Amino acid sequence: MDARLLAELPHLDVSSTGQGTGFVDEELARLGLERQIVLRAPLLATAEMLSQSDLVTVMAERAAGVFAAMASLQVMALPLPSPSLKIAMLWHRRNDDQPAHRWLRSVVTGLCRTL
Repeated sequence: MDARLLAELPHLDVSSTGQGTGFVDEELARLGLERQIVLRAPLLATAEMLSQSDLVTVMAERAAGVFAAMASLQVMALPLPSPSLKIAMLWHRRNDDQPAHRWLRSVVTGLCRTL
């Protein structure tokens, strides 16, 4: 897939991920192209929406792989440069010293390091 084809296809904008895809629009604009967003939906609706339509979406590769396995979807490389994703945990400071909360944060951190 090249940038021109990507721009011509109808897009699902996954609206609940917090992962901005504005970089796609910026890169396409730099090439004189514009993507056609025809639908916005939350992350959990992505697999079903894509499997029942001719829509495409731009999302993190790891999440795309999970949805592809669930709904027999195809994952393709983005034909544009993309920024790396930043993963962070946030919590209220009152939980800093809570043993259960510290344990959970350490489990999540350890899991992320293995990925």
